[in-house]
Amino acid sequence: MKNNFTRSLLLTIFILCLNLAFVSMTKAQTKCSDESLVEARKNYEIGRFREVVSALGSCIKDGFNEKQKVQGYRLLAMSYLATDSLEKATEATNFLIQINPDYEGTVFDPPRFTRLVTELKLAGGAQLVTSVSKKAENVFEAPATIIVVTREEIEKRGYLDLVEMLKDVPGFDLSMFYGSEYANIYQRGFRQNNTEKTLLLIDGIEENDLWTNWAYLSRQYPLSNIERVEIIYGPASTMYGPNAFVGVINVITRSAQALIAPGRNIGVHASVNYGTYNTRCFDMTVAGKKRNMSFALTGRIFTSDEADLTSQKYFDFNPSFYETVDYNKLLGITTNAKQYLVDHNMPMSHPYYQLSADSSKLSLTPQGILTAQNLDKSAYEQVVNGHKIGFSNKTDAWLLNGKIKLGNFSFGFQTWRESRGSLTQYTDTYTPGSDNGFNWVPQLSYFFTKYENQLSDKFFVSSLTYYRIHALTEDSRFVSLSNYALGNFKLNNLVAEKAPIWTTQYAYEISKQLRTELKTVYTPFSNFDLVSGLEARNSTLQGGYMMSVYDTPQDSAVVNPSPKGGNTFNVWDIGVYSQGTYSILNNLKATLGLRYDYNRIRSNGGFGGVVSPRIAVVYSPGNFTFKGFYARGIMNVSNWTKFSTAGNRIPNPMLKTENIQNYEFSGAFKFSKSAFIEMSVYQEDIDNVVGTQVVAGNPSKNQNANIGQFQIRGAQMNAVYIWQDYHFNFNYTWCDPRQTYSETGSVDNVVGDIAVHQFNIGADKEFFKQLNINLRMNYSGNRRVGTGTTVPLNKDHFPAVAVAYATISYENIRVVKGMKLQLICNNIFDTVYFHPGTKAADGINSPTAILQRGRHFVLRLMYDF
Repeated sequence: MKNNFTRSLLLTIFILCLNLAFVSMTKAQTKCSDESLVEARKNYEIGRFREVVSALGSCIKDGFNEKQKVQGYRLLAMSYLATDSLEKATEATNFLIQINPDYEGTVFDPPRFTRLVTELKLAGGAQLVTSVSKKAENVFEAPATIIVVTREEIEKRGYLDLVEMLKDVPGFDLSMFYGSEYANIYQRGFRQNNTEKTLLLIDGIEENDLWTNWAYLSRQYPLSNIERVEIIYGPASTMYGPNAFVGVINVITRSAQALIAPGRNIGVHASVNYGTYNTRCFDMTVAGKKRNMSFALTGRIFTSDEADLTSQKYFDFNPSFYETVDYNKLLGITTNAKQYLVDHNMPMSHPYYQLSADSSKLSLTPQGILTAQNLDKSAYEQVVNGHKIGFSNKTDAWLLNGKIKLGNFSFGFQTWRESRGSLTQYTDTYTPGSDNGFNWVPQLSYFFTKYENQLSDKFFVSSLTYYRIHALTEDSRFVSLSNYALGNFKLNNLVAEKAPIWTTQYAYEISKQLRTELKTVYTPFSNFDLVSGLEARNSTLQGGYMMSVYDTPQDSAVVNPSPKGGNTFNVWDIGVYSQGTYSILNNLKATLGLRYDYNRIRSNGGFGGVVSPRIAVVYSPGNFTFKGFYARGIMNVSNWTKFSTAGNRIPNPMLKTENIQNYEFSGAFKFSKSAFIEMSVYQEDIDNVVGTQVVAGNPSKNQNANIGQFQIRGAQMNAVYIWQDYHFNFNYTWCDPRQTYSETGSVDNVVGDIAVHQFNIGADKEFFKQLNINLRMNYSGNRRVGTGTTVPLNKDHFPAVAVAYATISYENIRVVKGMKLQLICNNIFDTVYFHPGTKAADGINSPTAILQRGRHFVLRLMYDF
């Protein structure tokens, strides 16, 4: 391993030296230079706008470098605006933003030009993305399949959280279960028990939990502060390393410049929501700027009682359930009954049981069965955490985010905490509601510093360093029941008339990571660029939960006052990557990327070294774009998966990385600036997938192992059409996911919970420049479960369903300038439908189906200053 580590460092040094060598290369001489820009600026200032256009046109086309082109397009756009040539000014500004998507203008720019820049950036007119290659590039020419959801779309459609947004894009199946995770998202048909396979970023900073790798896609994130969301499909390990397995979601927040109106130094955006289920939310962002310094501070508070699910048998806490339990089977004795009575010092005859003639068997009497029933029923009458046992599933969350930009430096932080009721992950025969203390309470925080600088016309460098602290706080509790029906109590307990016990288990975990990344973008020629980087992480990750256990009903009898678990692991990760893009012809580009990752746990653990390549060819003749690419990704199995002992699990520190290979081809056609259609087909081969299997010789124990292989084929299509004030969008997903190998050997199982066909359709219309109406519908086909699938214990049924949504927005309210009012109605027709349960979904400890929310409303008031 030391040799691998040494090789990675040598490779890093080589790449950095290569970049420095590129920087020192002699610059080509050209007749177009900075003097040309100075002359054009003079002509602009004295009103010779035509001279500006004629002088800069040829230089921008053939002579200027990228930095000079930015200034050239700026002068062109301002000159066109001065002569009221708005269409040409818009085109020049779009080109400017394509080169520099973060362009914010200067205090000397005309207000009309500043507004145009802001409007085009907000509208996504430049169609730029930065997540695929860690540089700005046209969304149609990026070497991956990617979809962008803009701020305008988020606002007009009335999304309340990131999961609602994902319902409207292709390639995602969701199981909304409102438990320890708000929802499970399955990108491109890869169904797992949680959200660890998709990498979630906030402004390029990883949000997945350090210990579990879970992406907490819930209601703590304020959508009001999002500029756009870039969604990458397929493995992205070449640029992001382990854990960018089936895709990446990069949430890009609004800059201070975007939040401040032209001519002002401060901006305020606030949003207040109130809706069904006593759902309340307040977001607020304050931004300011002065000279080369700007800041933005965002806060959010969210609370909800969530939907009442007591209409489902899994959550009704109906004591009559125990009248269906076969207590004689659970408590009766079929062999050596007499010896059992002797061993437990019990009488040979009792009102609760009777022996057979030969004393080998024992069965319960009707009185014994009734006593067991009544004792188990009494559990629902107990008081735990100050509340009678019953259904409750509350959510409370808050977030605080701040960032300061000072010249080339940026500093910032984010911290959030969410308390979620976890009952719906289980059933009422095993766990109670959130009011009884059963809550999952994570808190994730980070601090970052960033430096970006265009060192020369051809060389850009950035450095990002952040420190993350991820914890499962001490308020996290797992409350569970021990009784006769669950098999915890036996016949001797029945004779003693022992009452059921609610046990409260406190779980705590904390993990930390320091990460730094140095990235360079080198453009030696107009048809070639190279993105290279070095990434290093040092993590202190917990092994198992820190746990302490208390018996209830009064939380007074201490069973285990001393915490158990913990055991931290020191982990080193080194990554070196480089990706080059070469324009072979004007409309033909080739991309080759390669990344080497090295992982070490303590002194001799970890997966060692792994290489992740990406190869892509993009052909763009006219309005068509064709892409073909191959990418490999890896999943570094989490410490929670390796070392947690929850659920009678034996740790397995020898788990290998999961591997994925993606083959994809896509095509797009742009009919005009207001209409396009794109489609992709793909195949993903996945192996070494971790699953749980029974330990040989010990059926009461299980262990995670690399036992699964999958092959997933699919296609997705996305189309947009804009006509006057009408906006239409449509997307379609086809997916055929198969498990080809399991712990039993070769298989051909359908991946459960995944719909073969899905489509989403939406439209909005603006009236009188004040009123906007948006209508949407999500259709999901039949979701297979049961025999022949990867969730064979789920015997429920999930037929095709269509759910409709509406959002009405009214702005420019005369009472207060800058105010906007929204009425959001989700599930317009009050459609009754269910999502599959999580994990095994066996219908015993975990529900097979979760009732989804019926018709519900939210009233939102927004204010911009």
